[in-house]
Amino acid sequence: DAELREGGAFVLYHKLGLVLRLSRSGESVMDENSNDGAMDITKKGLLGAHNAGPSHYLSYQQSLANSLAVQQQTECDKEIAMICSCLEMVHRANPDAIAQAWDECGTEILPLLVHVLERPFQKIERAVRMALREQANVPGSLERAVAMAVTRDQKLAVQKVTKVLAMYSLVPEAKKPMCECTGMLRWLTRIIDTHNYNRVKPGAPVFGGTTGASSGGASLSGMDGGEDAKAKRLELAARATSGSGLYMTEAARFNTIATLTNLAALEANRMSMLHEAGLLDNICRAVHNERSDVPKQCSALAIMNLSNGDMDHVPEMARNDLVLETLLKLMKEENPETRRNAVVTIFNVACSDQNTVRLARYRDGTILEALIELVGSDDPVLRTHDEARANAAETIFNMSCSEISETTDRMANHAGLLECLAVTLRGEHTGLEVKMYCSATLRRMAELIKHPM
Repeated sequence: DAELREGGAFVLYHKLGLVLRLSRSGESVMDENSNDGAMDITKKGLLGAHNAGPSHYLSYQQSLANSLAVQQQTECDKEIAMICSCLEMVHRANPDAIAQAWDECGTEILPLLVHVLERPFQKIERAVRMALREQANVPGSLERAVAMAVTRDQKLAVQKVTKVLAMYSLVPEAKKPMCECTGMLRWLTRIIDTHNYNRVKPGAPVFGGTTGASSGGASLSGMDGGEDAKAKRLELAARATSGSGLYMTEAARFNTIATLTNLAALEANRMSMLHEAGLLDNICRAVHNERSDVPKQCSALAIMNLSNGDMDHVPEMARNDLVLETLLKLMKEENPETRRNAVVTIFNVACSDQNTVRLARYRDGTILEALIELVGSDDPVLRTHDEARANAAETIFNMSCSEISETTDRMANHAGLLECLAVTLRGEHTGLEVKMYCSATLRRMAELIKHPM
C-alpha cells in the first residue's frame, strides 16, 4: 500500500511509456525492411538472379538492420515484462489504495496498457504477412509462424497487465473509461479468443481445415496475383490469426474474463460490449475450452451481467446458438452459483417476446427440458443452497407470459412440462417461491389452452 500511495505506479508508468516509445521505433524499422524485402524478392523474380547484384547488397543491409531491430525488440520485451511485473506487484494493495492510484493517473495510462496488450497480436499479424509473402509450400507453415511469433516476455507482460486491469475494473469510477478506451475491448476480446482450440490437440487439422498437402501453408502455392489470390491471402490470414488467445497464458485469459465481468456490471457498458465483435462468443468459448472451473464460473457471471442489457434494450442472445449451447452446459454444472447465473441469463433473455420463441424452438425444446429438470429436482440436499430451481420456475412463468402464440403452444405441447409443474406443487421439499411460480404458470396455461391443443 505504501509504494502505491507514494507514487510507485506513476514512476513505473513513466518508464513503461519510454520503453514502449523505443519499441515503436524498432517495430517501424522492421515493417519497412519487410516491405522492402518483399519488393526485392519481386524484382529478383522478374529480372533474374544474374541482374540482382546491387539489390543483393541492399538486401544484406536490410538484413543487418532487421537483425539489429530484432535484438532491440528482444531487449524491449524483457524491459516491458519486468516493468509490468513490478506494476502488478505494486498494485497488490487494498481497494482504497488502488482507487487512489486510479484517481491520480488512471485515464492517462490506459493507452499504455492497451499498447502492451496489442503488441503480441501485432507481431502475430506481421508474422502471418511474412509467411504469406514467402508462399512456402509447407503444410502448417502459417501455424508455426503464429506459434513462434509471441515471446515468453510478451506473454508475461500481457498476463501482468490483465491482472492490473482486473484490479482497476473493481473501481466504480474506472469501469466506463476502461470500456470507452480505444482498443481496450478489441484486444481483451483477442486474448480470450480460443476459436481454434481443437487445432492444438494431437492429430487435429491445421488452419486450412484439412490435413495433408491441401492445408495451411501448402495452400499458399499458386497465388501469384489477381483478385482471387488477394482474397485467398485474406482468408488464410484471418484463419491464422483466429484463436490467437491460445498463445496467451491461462492466467491472462482468466484475468481478462474477470475484467470483462466487472465492466459488464455497469449498465452503461453492456450494449457497447455486446456490439464488440467476438466478445460474447469468446466468453462462451471459455466455458467449453478452459480446463479450470474458475474461468467457467466467471464466464457464467459475465454472460449474466451482459444479458441484463439496459433500460431500453433486451439483448437478443437467443439468436446465437453458441450462447444457448453454453447456457445449457452451465445449467448442468455442479456449482450452484453457476447454475443460477445460467438460469438468470435465460430469464433476462426471455423478457423479449421474440426471444421466447427462439428459446422454445431451440433444438425442439431442449432449453425447456433443461428448465423442467431443474424445477423438478426435489432434492432436500440441494434445496437449502440452490437458487437455480426457483429461478428456473420463474423463467418458465416468464416465457408463458409471451404474447406470441407459438411460444405458449410449444410450451403446452412440450412433453412433461405441465405434469412437472403439477407434481412440483405437491413436493415435500418444494419452497414457497417455486410453488408460487408453478401455480402461476399453470393458471396462465389454463387461460390459453383450448381443446384440441
